[in-house]
Parts: sequence; C-alpha cells; structure tokens
Amino acid sequence: MAVYRFRYADRSGSAVRTTIMQCADDAEAVHKACDTMQDRYAMLEIFEGERLVYNKFPIPASAQTRQSPRT
Repeated sequence: MAVYRFRYADRSGSAVRTTIMQCADDAEAVHKACDTMQDRYAMLEIFEGERLVYNKFPIPASAQTRQSPRT
C-alpha cells in the first residue's frame, strides 16, 4: 500500500482540504479522492510522495455528484 495525499482547492486555487490515505494503486487513489469530494471544491490534485498522480481543474461532474469514476 502506498500513501497518497489528496489536495482539494477552491476556484482560486487555495487549498480547502488535504487528506492522506493509503491506497493499493493510483486508480484506487483517484476513486477514493472523487468519492470524498464536496461541492465547494473546484480542483483536485493527488500525489504519491512528490509524484503528481492526478491533476484536474475543474473537477469532473462525476466527482461533483460523488459518483465513482469507475464504470
């Protein structure tokens, strides 16, 4: 398991929330981060250590409605 850091930001890019979770892989990290999204967040960055795993601005509609990105 790797440690991932989720950084949620508002439309100005200011961090609103940072969460740290252990995940099996990048796909699980993206899934968990999107599941914990809140409507006020406009940006999501996911890091594993210094490596940027995912960077999305604006947040996809699926995350804003808290639906899983997996189909």
